[in-house]
Amino acid sequence: EAFIQVIRSTFSVDEMMAIFDLGEPNLNHQLLAQMAKRGIVKVIYTTNFDTLIEKSLTDAKVPFTKIYQVDELEQFKLNDISELALIKLHGCISDPQNLGVTLDRVSSKTNAKSINNAVQELFFGGRHQTVVFSGYSFSDHFDISPALEKQNKTPKRTLILEHVLDGSFRITGIGKEKLFKDFKRGLVIHVKTDDITKY
Repeated sequence: EAFIQVIRSTFSVDEMMAIFDLGEPNLNHQLLAQMAKRGIVKVIYTTNFDTLIEKSLTDAKVPFTKIYQVDELEQFKLNDISELALIKLHGCISDPQNLGVTLDRVSSKTNAKSINNAVQELFFGGRHQTVVFSGYSFSDHFDISPALEKQNKTPKRTLILEHVLDGSFRITGIGKEKLFKDFKRGLVIHVKTDDITKY
């Protein structure tokens, strides 16, 4: 966010940002789409603003509702969405004016309200029983991490797939993770996540 803010204040970054609209979905995107098609995944949250998840869902013929604008994020309710919900917390490259790519944007009060609602919906709304984090670094210290810390009484099971490079496998309690220290129902699965998508 700091890098983009400095660059954006000096240069037009539209051409640089357009790179995020390129590319093709990988196995991870395709796995999400296939799980959604089978009804295993009902909600997808992402901080990525590229359109690779959308491409995978469209290719798999999965109908979805995309929510990414700050005012939408502040007001939506998962129970009001009948099809797969794709929640893009930092915006979408298809709408560059709504990208959460600068420190000013992610640290604003308006953004905080939208992120708080979105995270509250993840842990208390919707029909899903389990929240799974995969491929997320938990390094959004200005907006998402503070919202996560407030969700300690969630009725949802929470799983974190923590990528390890050495191929080892172990399971630990979620309470050892700083952001989730007060969570009662959850696990951290330390696994080489590339191996999961191969199946």
